[in-house]
Amino acid sequence: MVSSVHCLALIAVIFGLAGSGDGLRCWVCKSDKDYNCGDPFNYTHFPLVDCERRTSHSTYSQSFPVCSKIVSRVNGQLIVERDCAWEQSYDNNNRPCSSARNSPYAVIEHCSTCVGDACNGAHSMIPSTGLSLALSAASYIAVKYM
Repeated sequence: MVSSVHCLALIAVIFGLAGSGDGLRCWVCKSDKDYNCGDPFNYTHFPLVDCERRTSHSTYSQSFPVCSKIVSRVNGQLIVERDCAWEQSYDNNNRPCSSARNSPYAVIEHCSTCVGDACNGAHSMIPSTGLSLALSAASYIAVKYM
């Protein structure tokens, strides 16, 4: 007979493993639609988006997902845009920041890309997979031997 404590420990381990196969997750928002997207960034108003599920891409093109943050001034208004983007490892001219261009009404003030979960925002509140596994294992061991 399996005790409820063992069931809880098993559930904790399963939740610790859940999400470990997800792709890169980025903040996706634009400050002209929601001021919380601007700087300072209020990430509590936005969900993280799994870039690989959001955007289709060709595996033939050897592209990989990145998170991007572009700060531009459009008609005098500062706009921050956080999004998923795709970079091609072999083409330095076809990257999100190299394709972000100034126009007569929009000037790019900052553009950056990164490859960690939630890296295009403020400090991440999401634990790493390793931390999740360690906490799950510790919970299981504590319950088993108590």
